[in-house]
Amino acid sequence: MSSIEERLATDIAAVTGRVVVGESDARYARDAVQERIDSRRTRGPRHTVAAAAAAAAVIPVLGVAAFQTLGGDDGAAPPANPGPTTEVDVHGDFLVGARPTAQLINGVWRVDNGVVLMLFSEDGRMRLDDSGMLFSNPAVTGTYEIDGDLITVTMDRGPATCTGRQFTMRASLSAAGEMRFVHTQPAVEGCSPLWQLRGVLEQVLPTKNKYLSGFKVPAKGDWQPPVGPTSLHGDWMAEVTDPMPAEDGGGGGRVLEVAPDGRYTVAAGSGAVVDRGRWTFDSSASRLSLSSAGDSPTCDQGDHLLLSGVEQLITGTILMRATVSQNACGEDWASSNEWFLLPHEGSRSG
Repeated sequence: MSSIEERLATDIAAVTGRVVVGESDARYARDAVQERIDSRRTRGPRHTVAAAAAAAAVIPVLGVAAFQTLGGDDGAAPPANPGPTTEVDVHGDFLVGARPTAQLINGVWRVDNGVVLMLFSEDGRMRLDDSGMLFSNPAVTGTYEIDGDLITVTMDRGPATCTGRQFTMRASLSAAGEMRFVHTQPAVEGCSPLWQLRGVLEQVLPTKNKYLSGFKVPAKGDWQPPVGPTSLHGDWMAEVTDPMPAEDGGGGGRVLEVAPDGRYTVAAGSGAVVDRGRWTFDSSASRLSLSSAGDSPTCDQGDHLLLSGVEQLITGTILMRATVSQNACGEDWASSNEWFLLPHEGSRSG
């Protein structure tokens, strides 16, 4: 590394030292500087200076003077003892709204534009999955604690090297059914499912999220029978037709999980399981049969729910509709006949 490159790297470190940023922010800034320096090494010092200044823009800075340090002619770093400064929360404008509580985050959440589902129970339990098996075989289970706006998750089941590890995120309830998060501490490399620095979680159950509760399955389109049982795998959210009254905070909704091993789970409310059992699919009749197990919370063993004329429509989101031809259990949740798939890793190609 040349002397000018070394000085630029020092400048970046000095600026980030005066701003409240996470480890991920600093690492991203350093990587951006090095990448731009390497890509422009053959273009001369002036291009190297411009590259480092552009990379530094990923870190919010305190005042014009800090920015000028990166682009100034003398290239001098900020003084070693700059004196008292006011610390700035660089995520303050993002983390707006109420702080999380066990009551507010109770339920099922999905990462917006992602494949991760998370279930927070009011008793401090947590489960997480990205394969469409949140209820039957989640990738991670554990516990969580809340301190102010910080949620710390301790994993008790997951990849072998991750058991007992923690990851943390700051969070805020910015709107009904919307939780913003800033990922502050990965457990160890490969053990933090929230790979992005920050993002938004949408509340699936109870369905308070405005977008999810307002989603409607279109009547028109190129509806086709499922290509096979594998196209049924995953967590399907029912179109919301019976939302809770607004004075109760909104809600309603249900999720049907069709697992590859032949099990199914139906969850409602805040993610409570209301039925479970075995499923089969008759491709010739395009009929999905759900048979309740003996440990079903609301149905008797052997109760059948038959969904006939199953069709799917792929529009970026995978949609499903059917006719409820038999409902031996008689529960209201079993009347749902229009669903959309909550994306998971195996559904990305669809």
